[in-house]
Amino acid sequence: MHSKRFWLVTMLLLSAAWAAPIASAAETPDPDGENLVWPPAPQPTRIRFLNSIATPEDIGRNKGWFRRVWEFVRGPVTEEMRKPMAVTADTRRIYVADPAAKCIHVFDEVDGDYERWERVGDDQWTFPFGLASDGEGTLYVVDSGLRAVFALDSDGDVRRRYGGKELARPTGVALDAKRGRLYVTDTPEHNIKVYGLDSGELIQVIGDKGTEPGQFRYPSYLSIDAEGRLYVTDGLNARIQVLSPEGEPLNTIGQFGDGSGDFVSPKGVAVDRDGHVYVTDAGFDNVQVFDRQGRLLIYFGTTGQSNAHFWMPTGAYIDDRGRILVADSYNQRVQVFQYVGEGK
Repeated sequence: MHSKRFWLVTMLLLSAAWAAPIASAAETPDPDGENLVWPPAPQPTRIRFLNSIATPEDIGRNKGWFRRVWEFVRGPVTEEMRKPMAVTADTRRIYVADPAAKCIHVFDEVDGDYERWERVGDDQWTFPFGLASDGEGTLYVVDSGLRAVFALDSDGDVRRRYGGKELARPTGVALDAKRGRLYVTDTPEHNIKVYGLDSGELIQVIGDKGTEPGQFRYPSYLSIDAEGRLYVTDGLNARIQVLSPEGEPLNTIGQFGDGSGDFVSPKGVAVDRDGHVYVTDAGFDNVQVFDRQGRLLIYFGTTGQSNAHFWMPTGAYIDDRGRILVADSYNQRVQVFQYVGEGK
């Protein structure tokens, strides 16, 4: 495989809608080393780094007196992430699935509160992996070990359970509230199970094993855009497949390789308000951004532990404010970026 310097060369040759190459974060800071933006000046900024979240203190929570005394007596209480694999958000909370810690981290950005959900009903989480939110207080969590998707209320209590013996090892989840559908990738079955949002019944199975459009090889993460198009990380086919709400193949993005717009290990996928598709790649340790036609526009990130560097990034989510949240798995944190938008 070519070295990652290859990316810098190939990006200089790109001519895309955003019309600018991007260097790694380490090559684009301002004089104070804080203002990380892409593409670099003098091109108009499209994306900027905001912050990273690894502990409750990163959202402004202060340890109270009783907590400080308790930790002095018993030792520090561990609340750090261990291996975040998915992230989503609503109007006030950021949720992080952490299968290594067998929990969901819940960060309340309004009050600065933090909760750690370790149980689902009477059971303990075994491998919480995929997340989706309806934006109104309901969180959908895929537990691969329990072979189910759980709809939770704002207190973490179970409202509904989806799936059963028909799920072998579910991973990703996407919600289409308008059409009343819940999409779930069943990775070893190489397909997507579709459930009625209200009924909880299995209503459709999309795809099978293969390399043709509409077929999959170990699909994982899912996302959905405003028009109901479904974006599927087709893992061993090293591509993103774009499907209609009914599951018909529309387009593919990427392929295996080390060239511009290629993938080594695609993971999370998300879509911003202008239809740009963001894909994390755990092999390149970056986030690639494509237009609707699958043309590479820009990428950001490189291998490392500093701000805007990644170590095996996985899940991605874009909230209503245009913030890009990336689960930086082996760095044990979520990194937050801001999509500035077209023409700004």
